[in-house]
Amino acid sequence: MRDSRSTNKWDLYRAYFKNHRDGELERCGLEDGNDVDCWPTFRTQYGDSTEAFLRVALDLDRPANYGVTPQQQSQNFQEHCAKIKELNQEGLDNRFQTLTVVVGECLQEDQSNSAILATP
Repeated sequence: MRDSRSTNKWDLYRAYFKNHRDGELERCGLEDGNDVDCWPTFRTQYGDSTEAFLRVALDLDRPANYGVTPQQQSQNFQEHCAKIKELNQEGLDNRFQTLTVVVGECLQEDQSNSAILATP
């Protein structure tokens, strides 16, 4: 949830609640409710860390929101690395040396995308 506009804690929580409604209701001990019902408990539990927690949680939720599977993300990453390798080769032809570190989002607990590309 990154954009150029300033986002307050309440707006962040509303976006978070959309993705975590069931867990939030359970945490608050409610069978039914909405973000307004759960916000006070959430804010009390996380205190000064509320905004930081919400920003991290929303960043982690982002890949699922775009409908990209881990396999698709991995393929996109490999294609991106191939483009960088081509650029590195062009630079090498012009006597440039390159060291590139590419890091993608964590896809699952046991899988992430990273690569180090270098010219000789």
